[in-house]
Amino acid sequence: MYKPKTIHYLFSYEYLADRYIGERPYGMCPDEWDIKILECSPAKYFEVVDTQDNSYADYEYGKLLDKNLPIYHDTKLISPKKTKNKKMKIGFFSADIKKKHSVSYFLKTVINHYDKNKYEIFLYLNHELSLDDETTKYFKDRVNKTINLLSLNDVEAINLIRGDRIDVFIDLMGISSESRLALVKNRVAPIQISWCGFCNTTGIQEMDYIIADPNLIYNSEKNLYSEKIIFLPNVWNCHSGINKERSFNPSPFIKKKKLPLVLLIILTKLTIL
Repeated sequence: MYKPKTIHYLFSYEYLADRYIGERPYGMCPDEWDIKILECSPAKYFEVVDTQDNSYADYEYGKLLDKNLPIYHDTKLISPKKTKNKKMKIGFFSADIKKKHSVSYFLKTVINHYDKNKYEIFLYLNHELSLDDETTKYFKDRVNKTINLLSLNDVEAINLIRGDRIDVFIDLMGISSESRLALVKNRVAPIQISWCGFCNTTGIQEMDYIIADPNLIYNSEKNLYSEKIIFLPNVWNCHSGINKERSFNPSPFIKKKKLPLVLLIILTKLTIL
């Protein structure tokens, strides 16, 4: 059976490379810089595109990123003391809790159904405050605490999260734009998990687990993940659905005896000849 794989956006690679591996030399175009980065490892981007399998590229890029993420000295950081919270504290990190982003529809299934007698939910955002909207407000109203980390540097953000005494930190970004993997690298919680926003490995040794299912990660791919894989028995996520009234019309074929052809695509993708 064919298993589709997402071909990563070079933008995401370039964003993280500029931030953690080094700024792109003046005069070098983005494509040259991306290729230069990927040539640091055995993975070759164009070979990956040809095979339509991105797992190996993520594995190699993750290892490269893991080596270059900053590690801050203990003297700058709050000690990650283990405390017995009355309730388990779970922190979610994302820069996408806005504009009805697809991640928000999966996170809703957790936020709307968790046991408030057992868990406290902390939401760590990383987007411009001016982008707060009805999606952001929806989640703010349903969690115990919401903090935007965008204006904080890594040390300030790490200390803030450690100060919250989070038990489980769940990263919803992985290797994508606006991620803050340096927080994971410097361990903000005893247990750190990758879920939802990024399906392949981050390569970060301090990322303890990734949540998946047997259809998302095959047995033959386990060696391409630095994280321990938590296999859910059926599916790794659940869409909350769209709150929209639906109307159903009889098929035009019944009346006109003709089969209509429908093009389901964003109009901006059409080319006018």
